[in-house]
Amino acid sequence: MGGTQFTQAIDIFAFGATALFFGTQSLCTELSTTPPTAFPSNPFLNLPFSIPTDVAEILFSCMNHNLADRPKMSEVRLKIEKYLLFNRHRALVVLNGKPSYLDKDNTSVGLKFGTIASVKIEYDGLFFRVAAVAGDVFVNNAPVSVGGILPGACVLTLGGPERRANQRAYVTFDLSNPEIVA
Repeated sequence: MGGTQFTQAIDIFAFGATALFFGTQSLCTELSTTPPTAFPSNPFLNLPFSIPTDVAEILFSCMNHNLADRPKMSEVRLKIEKYLLFNRHRALVVLNGKPSYLDKDNTSVGLKFGTIASVKIEYDGLFFRVAAVAGDVFVNNAPVSVGGILPGACVLTLGGPERRANQRAYVTFDLSNPEIVA
């Protein structure tokens, strides 16, 4: 065996090569040599069908010749999963007992607590992002900023910690898992 070690990096390479074979329906010349040769450019960008650029990049990185530069399979799965579940998420947002839903049909919600604080959340098919903030708004006790991505389950607080309890409002945010619900 000459010191050959089989690690997860080999499985990750094999996953990338298999994905490329499925995409092209043929074995590329770079993969038909032993050992495989490096690709001059990302072949996932030239498939006969379109895939998102960041998916093409992570699949290509699976076949990186430097083992340390290959992604973890969990990273690859998460990247692909986001696109497989595009526009299938649904979030329940509750303020003062009033529910609001965010999904592909209702892509934004504005939440306001008097003149103290407000926040706007938007769904882009992949993520639920903070689109606007006025006043002190916190997510799980951390200050929130425009562009921030909300975690799957969290509490938003409208009004800062220096305010009395009756001068703060709490919003629950809960994201469905379409891979389970579907």
